[in-house]
Amino acid sequence: MEWLALIVAVLCVTAVIATCPVQGVGRFLAPETLAVLVLSFIFGARPVFKATMPDAIEASGRDPWYLYEQPITPLGWDIALWVGICALVTFTLGVVVLSFARRPGRPLARDTAPWSAQERVDTWSFGATACLVTAVGGTVINFGAIAAIAGPQTVLTMFGGRSAESTVPGLPEAVVIAGMSGSLAAAVLLISKRHTALLPAQWAAVVFSVALSVFQVSLGGNRRFLIPALLIPIIAFLVRKPQRVTLPWVVAAGIGAVFLAVVPMVRSAGARLPGENLFSASWRYITEEGPLASVLPVFTSYDTEMIDYIAVIAPRLGGDQPWGWGRGTLLEFLEHPLPSGGLDGSTTTQVFSDEVLSGVWGGGCAEAVCPVSSVAGVSYFDGGFLGVAIGCFLFGAVLRLLSNLWSRADELSDSTVVVVVVLSAFALVAARTNTVHATWWAMYAVGFALVPFWVLRSRVQALSIPAAWNSKGGRHVMS
Repeated sequence: MEWLALIVAVLCVTAVIATCPVQGVGRFLAPETLAVLVLSFIFGARPVFKATMPDAIEASGRDPWYLYEQPITPLGWDIALWVGICALVTFTLGVVVLSFARRPGRPLARDTAPWSAQERVDTWSFGATACLVTAVGGTVINFGAIAAIAGPQTVLTMFGGRSAESTVPGLPEAVVIAGMSGSLAAAVLLISKRHTALLPAQWAAVVFSVALSVFQVSLGGNRRFLIPALLIPIIAFLVRKPQRVTLPWVVAAGIGAVFLAVVPMVRSAGARLPGENLFSASWRYITEEGPLASVLPVFTSYDTEMIDYIAVIAPRLGGDQPWGWGRGTLLEFLEHPLPSGGLDGSTTTQVFSDEVLSGVWGGGCAEAVCPVSSVAGVSYFDGGFLGVAIGCFLFGAVLRLLSNLWSRADELSDSTVVVVVVLSAFALVAARTNTVHATWWAMYAVGFALVPFWVLRSRVQALSIPAAWNSKGGRHVMS
């Protein structure tokens, strides 16, 4: 069964990449490509590792057939394997079906592009200064909120790595997303200036803003925000200027993959030497363990434990653990942003994902252990195999729709392209974690990314500048 799952995963990855409408490097960073890769790691590669290399999992200090002291039964494991196979197949079907919905696009001349003249005026003003102001403003919001909620000392403690002292309970997720403002601002600048050459000062603003965002989100050592913070400017750059697959891109991809694989090993304060940060600790770990040994834990540790989580929960569903029947998807989507966690305002109301955790480990995500179930697990807990088929089909279709739009970026307005870029950057995270929660993170990020458009549009309207555009010279016509 494990080898069948791996074969299905390889076939699905091949089909998704082969039908991707994005060309060059973008084909391998397209949202559906990243999603199917992470699903294949979870439901294709990990089962084979568990079956053939249990010692590798035991070497990480974990029993291969236990998840946080809960046994993985043969029945649960078989169900989890079929859930993964169903998820991969239906996800790929959703991707392929949307491939036929793609309307072949054609590059449009600058003076006939269908975006509005008003939006050209709005985005024209977003330059290096606006990018830097946005990045620094997000930093102030992020650190200011942490200091206000947990005290200034907590901010200083975060520089030493993840620990109980650096944890900020009750920190709104929107505040964390504010720390990504630099990456979002860089994407806005790259996209809004995609038809002109950037000045050196603008490139410097992009690099500084991205570095500022990556620095902030890396303090918590949490890849659910670090990955999008890195991908947003990269995807924006590829939309602006598509790149062929060359050796430098392959090397950069390999370095990035190894770094992200090592992050969980060095993100805690106890895993770092005095004076080390996330990047220096990662480099030390890689040089000590070697690149291959650094990547191996992806398939044997909590990076791909989602299939184990499904295996623990699956035999309980319909018994002491009720099915969600909409509570784990639609209702949790509505409840997630509420401070109380419930629509009725009660502080005792748990969202469905926390109910599942509490039924096994005695507490929700913030109280006990916090494994995540991936898009496959979220769908299965909520509606069984039918839920997996529907949920993963729709997930694949939505991600392929984003790629279709990406491939036609020259026909779209700047603000629409920015939305496509941001949503695409969250695809990998949404596939691996609780997809409902990741949807909200992506929506928060989209909101922050659109702020420059709203501000500049309001500024133009306040100045009563007419929305006229000279198609010959590409300049705004003042009345």
